[in-house]
Amino acid sequence: MIHKVFPAITGRWQQLFLLLLLATWISPISAGDAGPDPARTVLAKRLNAILADLPEDTDAGIAIIDLSTGEILFSIDANNPMIPASNMKLFTTAAALDRLGPEFQFETKLLSPVEPLDGKLDGDLILRGSGDPSLVQEQLWRLADSVRKLGISRITGNIVMDDTYFDSRNYPDPSWQRIDNRYSYNAPTSAVAFNFNAVGVEITPGRKTGDRPAAVFEPFSPYFNLVNNAVTGGPNSRITLILDVKETGGACTLTLTGSLPINCRTQTYWRHLKQPAMYCGLTFHHYLTREGIRIDGAVIKGTAACPARVLTSHLSHPLAALLRDANKYSNNFMLEQILKTLGAECSGKPGSTESGLGVVRDYLIGTGMRLDGFQMFDGSGLSDRNRATPAQLVYLLRHIIRETTFCPEYISCLPVAGTDGTLKNRFKNGLRQRLIRAKTGVINGSTCLSGIVDGRKGEGLGFALLFNTPVNRHNHNKSIQDDILGALLDYRYPVTSP
Repeated sequence: MIHKVFPAITGRWQQLFLLLLLATWISPISAGDAGPDPARTVLAKRLNAILADLPEDTDAGIAIIDLSTGEILFSIDANNPMIPASNMKLFTTAAALDRLGPEFQFETKLLSPVEPLDGKLDGDLILRGSGDPSLVQEQLWRLADSVRKLGISRITGNIVMDDTYFDSRNYPDPSWQRIDNRYSYNAPTSAVAFNFNAVGVEITPGRKTGDRPAAVFEPFSPYFNLVNNAVTGGPNSRITLILDVKETGGACTLTLTGSLPINCRTQTYWRHLKQPAMYCGLTFHHYLTREGIRIDGAVIKGTAACPARVLTSHLSHPLAALLRDANKYSNNFMLEQILKTLGAECSGKPGSTESGLGVVRDYLIGTGMRLDGFQMFDGSGLSDRNRATPAQLVYLLRHIIRETTFCPEYISCLPVAGTDGTLKNRFKNGLRQRLIRAKTGVINGSTCLSGIVDGRKGEGLGFALLFNTPVNRHNHNKSIQDDILGALLDYRYPVTSP
């Protein structure tokens, strides 16, 4: 028909003209054809004004995209590899949900080479860990109670702690050793893990100045010996408490020194432990004896003899629930446990940081992500050798929202601005506060925030705001991030005059 409408156009030229005409009919008008978007122009001006308050020595990487189209709305050095701090958890979380599944559960087993007979277990009782990052005193007590319910009143052998599901390397990266402390945020990994491999000591002032403060550790365990050399200071005096930890053999000595004012509230100090299997084992021994079970042997580390039968076990909450706790409160220990579990489940036991990192990289490559400049040395982001670009972070977020079946579980584990987790006290602005979900990240010199503005129906905005500085300016950088989020909300939901 076209030769009747345009009789002068024939042959190959006729075909070319037809293709061009069809392309015009079916192709959407490009942004360039429509002219500049006034709202985006206003957004860019506002963001540039906000970012003008960053000190000159700040290395800033920013990527903001439209989640529905993938279109870049604003960027600064979006392909620059930067220290992402705990934003690295976003990569580990995605790989875990994809490879293990949201419903995956950790199982802690109690085994023995013999069957109990007439109330007696004539052999060892073995506790085999599988890296459960959420095993705390309630679950350990329930395991002890389940032994009682099996009718066992005496164990003639040892309580054996089998932690061979993971390798023996407790820290994921040598750069963690730069943190020369015993704080709980850099707790070591272990297949037999208990109470986040940490202990808390609560210190309450005495009744009068000069008294010993009350000090108790939680949970109670015969693994600990507490030496309290602290004193109660005068009203409004400085808090100078120091909690020292020494672990030798199968015991731990906690030594408390310094002072706290008499009008001070109870202080809680958390410290990580380097012998988690013995910590768990001695606590478990204590719970068994409280259940009226006599134990002839000792608590030791070892491997379950073959064959060994399962007497009972404990299953953790599903992975999706654990990741919710881990990410909302940025729990490094939990993410490192999950990373090693990825290695064990997907690459074979024993699970290691290296095998887990390999699983994460394979997952990211499978999404189509370009890993130029990407470097990952742990699962939590505590290593200062990690590198990721803002573009990689927003690519991951859009891929999860648009392409995966585990999107609801993933998004639900992000802190909600002004509501919970590490964003509870940030960006409280009434009705719009629940529209921001994002992962924070803070280590020395690094202040990062990546997440989504809205996201319903796979729409909204994805953002990655990474600020690396030679000195800590966390409060200043957080206020700039909050101003940027305010601008994104106004762009997404313009405020109109009545």
